[in-house]
Amino acid sequence: RQSIILRQQVLTCSKSLLQAALSWSADETGWVVQYAEKVTGPWQDAGAEAAVEAGKLVIKVTPAKTGSRFYRLSHQ
Repeated sequence: RQSIILRQQVLTCSKSLLQAALSWSADETGWVVQYAEKVTGPWQDAGAEAAVEAGKLVIKVTPAKTGSRFYRLSHQ
């Protein structure tokens, strides 16, 4: 049995009028942004391609018009 230790990633959100930018450190690859309408899921991939900006991976998302939307990083 093999154990894999992953460094914890911090997902940061900054919001403008029409979009939110989600970012995390570009040091490690293999992380995917997922979202759900409830914090308990079900979770699905956000499907946005990340771009590197100032040493961070950044994706732009459109916030939910009503209710809540939760985001997380998942290692693939």
